Amino acid sequence: MEDGSAALPLLPASEVTLRDASAATVEMAAGPALDAGMPHLAVVLEDPRLSAVRSYEQAGDWANAARLMDSALQSATLDRDQTCTWTYAAGRLYLAAHAADDAIRTFERLLSPRDGEAPCPLAPYAAWRDAEALLSAKRYDETIARALSVGDDFASKDDVERLLGEAYAGRSNTGQAPFAVALGRTSSPETSSSSRAMSTSVPSNDAGAPIRNTRETNCSSALTRAQGIHGHATEIADAWGQAIQRCGGSESLAIALYYGGKASASAHRPAEAMERFSRVEKLFPKHRLADDARYRTGIVAQDQGDERRALALWTSLPVDYPDGDMRADALFRIALAKLRGKDLDAAQHALDQAIATGLEDVGSVTGGRSEYFRARVSELGGNSEDARTRYEAVVRQQPFSYYMLLALTRLADSRSQQSVFATVTSREPPGPFLTRAHSEFSSPAFMLFGLLLDVGEIDAARKLAAASGLTAEAVDPEVLWTVAWLLNRAGAFENAYAMTRARLSEYRHHFPSGRWRLAWDLAYPRAWNDIVVRESEAAHIPPSLAWAVMREESGFNPGAHSSANALGLMQLLPATARRVAHDASVSFTDEGLLRPEMCISLGTRYLATLLNTETSSPALAIAAYNAGAGAVRRWISEFGYEEFDVFVERIPYDETRAYIKHVLASEAVYSYLVSPESIGYVLDTIQPPRSNP
Repeated sequence: MEDGSAALPLLPASEVTLRDASAATVEMAAGPALDAGMPHLAVVLEDPRLSAVRSYEQAGDWANAARLMDSALQSATLDRDQTCTWTYAAGRLYLAAHAADDAIRTFERLLSPRDGEAPCPLAPYAAWRDAEALLSAKRYDETIARALSVGDDFASKDDVERLLGEAYAGRSNTGQAPFAVALGRTSSPETSSSSRAMSTSVPSNDAGAPIRNTRETNCSSALTRAQGIHGHATEIADAWGQAIQRCGGSESLAIALYYGGKASASAHRPAEAMERFSRVEKLFPKHRLADDARYRTGIVAQDQGDERRALALWTSLPVDYPDGDMRADALFRIALAKLRGKDLDAAQHALDQAIATGLEDVGSVTGGRSEYFRARVSELGGNSEDARTRYEAVVRQQPFSYYMLLALTRLADSRSQQSVFATVTSREPPGPFLTRAHSEFSSPAFMLFGLLLDVGEIDAARKLAAASGLTAEAVDPEVLWTVAWLLNRAGAFENAYAMTRARLSEYRHHFPSGRWRLAWDLAYPRAWNDIVVRESEAAHIPPSLAWAVMREESGFNPGAHSSANALGLMQLLPATARRVAHDASVSFTDEGLLRPEMCISLGTRYLATLLNTETSSPALAIAAYNAGAGAVRRWISEFGYEEFDVFVERIPYDETRAYIKHVLASEAVYSYLVSPESIGYVLDTIQPPRSNP
């Protein structure tokens, strides 16, 4: 393995290709499978005998799915565990089909085992679902009795309490106060812990009426309103102005001023933006946003053509805020300006300072940024050997980051590009992923967690994992990876991905090969594989691009609904989706975007349209997907189409600038995971002109 201090050894170009890199990885992984030791699921609807049931279920035809499931249950030869899970799955299908009586009949089979039969481990959950079916049938007394039988240690007790509340409310012919038992089980509101907590959380005056901090309440509501507006930029800036007025004298004023300044800049009110940013620094010099305000003031100045003031502001930021988290960004802005002005010495000095801050972390959207552009400075200065060494270091140190891709394209000769790629993807240790046994895997809670995933109770399984400590802060990361592995295996792609995004980031320091291949597969799930491949091929786009957009847009949540009314896995606006559907002669409803098949179909078609439009660079179709094709055309018109790497850094929208980097990096990962040699397509979309020095 490399020690990280020297350039990678180069191999003759004829001896290694990107495809060879994959072969080397496979060779290293020979031996135990990567998933050796991993617990496995027996997802009910993946049983080949239930293929017809699964088809109906995926189409939302719950009634036919339940009918076929019940029929299969009666005819199939099943062991005790299968009888338990299949019966439970049948009950859930009946419940989804609003067939309450059939659901009650099915769940109660699990609650009354025959003599000599061991009880179904899912019995407490069957009681909960039975109570839900009884409530649907308006059998309120039975609902209450069944819900109370579940037990206080039930991980999904909040769902049971909701059922109890609704049952008591529905039992209108009784004189009981329904929520006394529903929320406190057997205690009254006066003695319940939640009521005591509420009684002490709000101060009261002598008459017993709550005293409210009117200023803080008004400030909070104004901040919420400003954050929730998605109208014209002027309207947003005005809303932040109201928040600034209402938050006077409050610590929250710093937030109102800073985000108000950003909104004013977007509304093309530069004087107002600068005034708001200036007040952040003046009134809150120690606030975490003070250096951000200085940085943003520089951007506004540069947009107004005052490059001298912008550079002065960014130069002073690291001095005045030596611990600020915007130091690297300010120094990079200086370097970019100097690079565009051909002042290579000044650009080099600023980039060296930015690198020294250590703020551009591996795995972050800026990871490798200053290192990459430092190599560009060497390349432009004619020091090709230093440039090559630095590009190789970016590839080695920033696994599958956006800047790693840029560095690979700069290693223009196949000898350098292929050898460095082969080396870094072959250096990871071989599998299996699990390095040791874990006692959690034999615990009753873990066994029940798996059974819940088998029957499709994703939310209940997540709550059980949390309540039983399987996802606690102190748990071994390998246990967390295993929980994510099982969630992904059960089709809960958004839940598995959320775990890798929030807590399991170590894989970012490794390449997707050897034992770490499994972790990357989880962090980049091929969700709805059959649909994505089919629709991508029909639209003539790479499936890797569809997955990359889906990952960034919705985190694989098919029910995602943004505040701007973008819907579904690929976050399409209904108006856009309607236009695409019309052009393709496809029937469309807004609600249909919440179904994976329709959203993926229309999303891939829309991506194809953008790819055919953005002829200056196919990668700019990604920016157009986020900000609109009009915005991309405007940027090209305003500052010309420079080389791709510089153009992206000049995109004025923070969100779009980050978006294009995230999506390109994700597309490269997916390309590599599916077919390593296809990463070349992604590199071609951002390839620099061959005439460059």
